[in-house]
Amino acid sequence: MADNIQLNLGAGGEKLASDQMATGEQVQRVELVTVSSDVLSDVNINNPLPIMDANGSLTVDGTLNTVAIPAESGGLLCRSRLCDNSINAYNIKSSAGQVYAILAANKNADVAYLRLYNKATVPDPSEDSSLIVMRIPLTGGTTMPVVAFRSSIGVAFTSGIGYAVSTGIADTDETAPAANEIILNIFYK
Repeated sequence: MADNIQLNLGAGGEKLASDQMATGEQVQRVELVTVSSDVLSDVNINNPLPIMDANGSLTVDGTLNTVAIPAESGGLLCRSRLCDNSINAYNIKSSAGQVYAILAANKNADVAYLRLYNKATVPDPSEDSSLIVMRIPLTGGTTMPVVAFRSSIGVAFTSGIGYAVSTGIADTDETAPAANEIILNIFYK
């Protein structure tokens, strides 16, 4: 038996799209489309099916698989820094945001510590409390980045995103690393 079913066979009616199963049964094929300004567009990876929830809650029974689709705009921002001989205190965002990933490399003779601050201005490590402290290990004398942190949903900073780098573990440490030996890439939004 062939695919598709002819409707009103005697009068030569339209064909209904179908696929024949291995058991011989016909299954109707349905094509999903979206409508915008009375224009029909096929649902595909570039034109996904929108899901709307007017009541503010969406319940999924079972497993929901999603695919991240890169966009031409609206991606993450990146702050890249080759640290100098200071505590490298900087503010990268002066309003609320999220940090999604940090790539760091350290060829300094000492382990370094990256401190992230929930702050809209440049942090002062001797006075401000850090939200996150990350150890940047030695990378064997190379400057090859190592993934120090990654989050698909981001870590929230409600005031702003600031950071500082030192070689001491104490919360208020201000021991500067040697110049040109620590590379940071902070991905944020």
